[in-house]
Amino acid sequence: MPRTEQQFAAIREKSKAKFLRTALELFANYGYHSTSISQIAKSAGVAKGSLYHYFESKEQLLEAVFMQGLNELDGLFEEIDMEAAPEDKLTQLLDLSISSLQKEKHFWQLYFALITQMKLPEVLRKRLQPVMNEMFTFFNILFQELGAEEPESEAKLLAATFDGICLHYLMMGEEYPLEKVKEKLLGMYIGKR
Repeated sequence: MPRTEQQFAAIREKSKAKFLRTALELFANYGYHSTSISQIAKSAGVAKGSLYHYFESKEQLLEAVFMQGLNELDGLFEEIDMEAAPEDKLTQLLDLSISSLQKEKHFWQLYFALITQMKLPEVLRKRLQPVMNEMFTFFNILFQELGAEEPESEAKLLAATFDGICLHYLMMGEEYPLEKVKEKLLGMYIGKR
């Protein structure tokens, strides 16, 4: 019996997801510039030309991988109970962020590799900016609720501190005392720990 359009669509989506996962892993492990379309196709177990049915270029593939990760990052804010006390919101944010860091290690490796480049591709910069703006707005409001004298500065300090925590975790892996550092960071801001 011939396949239906829905079956073909499901197969296409499954193939596209496999390409995205494979590209993410290779970009994270070897870098975007050091990874070729041929390597991605070989790791995905398909012919090189198959990739071009889904993505016109390696840059478009990178964009799709990056956007998928940013969309998940966007979703973190939706999981926070905005009616909770500010201390609880900060705890939820750090818990969700650390969980994402542990589960999506390849995305975070790629994310930090890309944002620390001198020239982030414009299409990625445009997509990243609203996410960063939302994060800083959330942090700023959070520190206002916590009674900080300079909420904007505190927001930037928290973001920079958490970036450093992420980078150390990515470099050291499971040796890094992520939970202890998180508790220490919470203690600095809410004094409960």
